[in-house]
Amino acid sequence: MYRPKIDYFFVNEIPELSSIKSNTVYIDIEHNVCSHLCPCGCNEEIITPLSRNHGWTLTYDGDCISLSPSIGNGAYNCKSHYFIKNSKIIWCPNMDFVADKTALTIPDQLHTPWYKRPFIFIKETFFHK
Repeated sequence: MYRPKIDYFFVNEIPELSSIKSNTVYIDIEHNVCSHLCPCGCNEEIITPLSRNHGWTLTYDGDCISLSPSIGNGAYNCKSHYFIKNSKIIWCPNMDFVADKTALTIPDQLHTPWYKRPFIFIKETFFHK
């Protein structure tokens, strides 16, 4: 499978959605967040908070970037699932039913700040009756 090289920019502020280019990750270190368009082509903006405990970790070696863990877009119609490793997209199987079911609750929480969403995910996954 063709894996295009992902460009990246360190920015002071994540650009407006209309200015975000495909195959480009925008990294805002001051606010500990990355943003990119879904690489499947659906053009959804994907936000990845950077936090070792509650988000993703960014690795930069001077030439390439990697984000870990994988990025699963179960809340979107595309259901894409992938890693960004060495500035390339590594595709995984689409989100499964369990992840889809949990992810479908996230759009109801769009008014909740992004940093509280992992807790909502845990609550609804493990403590929902």
